[in-house]
Amino acid sequence: MEDKNEFSNIENEEQLLNLQRSFAEIIRRPLLPKSKMRPDERSELIVKKNDRTDSHGRMEFYARQYWWRILDSFDSDFICLSKVLAPSAYKIIRNSYLEQCFSRSFTLRNLGRDLVKFIRDNPDIVKLDQDLILDAIRFDWGRIEAFDSSEFKPLTVEDVSTPDFSEKLLYLQPFVQLCRFKNEVDTLFKSVSISAKETTSNTNFERIEEIESDTAFCTVSKNDINVAIYRREGRLASMRVSDDEYLYLKALQTGISIVNLLDLVEGLTPLKEENLQLFFQKMMALSQLTLVTPKGQNE
Repeated sequence: MEDKNEFSNIENEEQLLNLQRSFAEIIRRPLLPKSKMRPDERSELIVKKNDRTDSHGRMEFYARQYWWRILDSFDSDFICLSKVLAPSAYKIIRNSYLEQCFSRSFTLRNLGRDLVKFIRDNPDIVKLDQDLILDAIRFDWGRIEAFDSSEFKPLTVEDVSTPDFSEKLLYLQPFVQLCRFKNEVDTLFKSVSISAKETTSNTNFERIEEIESDTAFCTVSKNDINVAIYRREGRLASMRVSDDEYLYLKALQTGISIVNLLDLVEGLTPLKEENLQLFFQKMMALSQLTLVTPKGQNE
């Protein structure tokens, strides 16, 4: 009798690739209630039954492990999003996204990188405030970027004391993430500390001093809210900045000298130079400035 199992004798890379694709397709299908895997006749062709379970049971083990890990990773990364939505609405967004935008990276750190685009492309997925959803996602992603981004030698008093300092290009540290929100999503957290565990997979946060989960704390602002999310001494934090400070920080992201920054200030309303000095001192105290050119920037 002819063996119809296309996976029984793998002889070339194309056959191996077909096997891998079939395996991935089966386990990536959303689980049924009670974490049950959808039946698929290919399971018997890919794995053999053993004395403890059949082929479906063995494949179900892999499907469960895949989905439990993916869901746990997403929930850990998008804490703010889960707090501004009702549990049912949050699960609709999470599950729909993971079904359509499954992980394509070797690290789960990148699992949610397309979530903003997904929400914009699917505005009817939940009949809720799109601005609030997008703000929450950007805040969560800003924390991930602040956690992972590089940190260079910070600007020192000695650097400032050099004769040609005013002409040198200053840069904002890459770990400082600038966000602009319509909603006060930053008020949902007082402090977030970084867990030292599992940093090779996805970003982990241990929440401390967490504000009560209630969207009443997340109000709409009359004006856009400027927030800098940053990392300092093993902790993540955020601070609000004024419109002028946001302008300074945006200029520092691409590199600017003190001379040119002063020119920028002079183009604004009077007395901004004094504000700039206080701002500069604060940025130095938080180690957020550097003379090191970030990778990809021109000297």
